[in-house]
Amino acid sequence: MPYKLIALPSFPIAIVAQASAWQPRGQPIAISGTLSYSATTPLAGADVRAFIYRPDGTLDILSLYDDGVHNDQAAGDGIYGNSFPGTDVGGYYAVVVQAVGVYQTEPYTRTAETSSSVATSAALLTQQYSDQPVDLDGNGRYERLNVSVQISVTQIGTYTLAASLVAADRTSIGHARLSTGLPTGIHNLTLYFNGDEILESGQDGPYTLTNVLLMDDERASLLLDQADDIYTTPAHDHRQFGSGWRIYLPLFGRNH
Repeated sequence: MPYKLIALPSFPIAIVAQASAWQPRGQPIAISGTLSYSATTPLAGADVRAFIYRPDGTLDILSLYDDGVHNDQAAGDGIYGNSFPGTDVGGYYAVVVQAVGVYQTEPYTRTAETSSSVATSAALLTQQYSDQPVDLDGNGRYERLNVSVQISVTQIGTYTLAASLVAADRTSIGHARLSTGLPTGIHNLTLYFNGDEILESGQDGPYTLTNVLLMDDERASLLLDQADDIYTTPAHDHRQFGSGWRIYLPLFGRNH
């Protein structure tokens, strides 16, 4: 029968692990562990290592340092850090940070877990964008603003594209999301931004496309590519958008 053994420490020493949430493939993962007593007193002088389980099943061990030159802020501050360069394989990296030391003559070992993800080469943004207002019913008003985002796909699969549209003062204009199965090749995906939301924002263009996220749904919703403030639309007039239909309920009075 599986079981878990939990040991309560005799004194409150703990380590908190952190790692880069996401990196492009080939870029190092920043890893750190903050070691403290009672969460307030930093502990220096420990032997701290990171055990990194790569997506291909291999294990790497990385020493973390509290010397002020390994992504660890200042020397002797209880923050131990380093960078892991072995990100040639895309996927999820499990990280276990372990600290071994002696505090007031009593030895201790503390561990903490975190994770990081590295993009695969399954698909990426090509940095090609365009937009087009669309009048669906011919009433002279735009029911939506179509924004085209081009991506390059190297592996057949299901992908999700999401993005936000903001005005010049960063007022939110709308959000859009699209999930679709794609073969390999270059594809222009269209995000539909609601015309009523553009009208209600009260903000004229140009609008900025930002927080663009490309996800791989075939491989545990892995983030493949991202971009911020990547495209600016022409100066659209917000009053030209919206369905053009409004329902007004009559007001009834009652005399007593």
